[in-house]
Amino acid sequence: KCPPGSYCINGRKYLCDAGYWGSEFGLNVSTCSGICNPGYYCPEGSTSPTEFMCGDAGFYCTEGAYKPTKVSLGYYSTGGTHSTRTGQQMVLKGSYAVEGIRYICPSGYYGSKDGLQNPTCSGVCDVAGFYCPEGSISPTQRVCGGKFRC
Repeated sequence: KCPPGSYCINGRKYLCDAGYWGSEFGLNVSTCSGICNPGYYCPEGSTSPTEFMCGDAGFYCTEGAYKPTKVSLGYYSTGGTHSTRTGQQMVLKGSYAVEGIRYICPSGYYGSKDGLQNPTCSGVCDVAGFYCPEGSISPTQRVCGGKFRC
């Protein structure tokens, strides 16, 4: 009988398709026992639906993945755990993403558009009479005055 991780047709042995896994002896279809779980990847010949964890937050694996997908620039990974991310989402105004991790724009900077990729966000808040707390989306986020001196 064909061993786990493979299937047989007419006496010939083949590896289970990439993105699928086979845990039983004697399988006879290329999709073997089933599709790989989200957050994991299954190269050709895998024997478990959780063959390999996807990796760090810079990667994600959808259902049926045969290799990890790198998170796009300006996006952060979502779902699962730090090692089993299942998707990605673009960062919104007031934040930025680096290597699949989302951060808030620091005080003194602002993020006026979605998908930013560095800690300087859209730039420095240097408009006279205004200041920018953490997560600001405009260089004129808050008016100075009262207890805030600019």
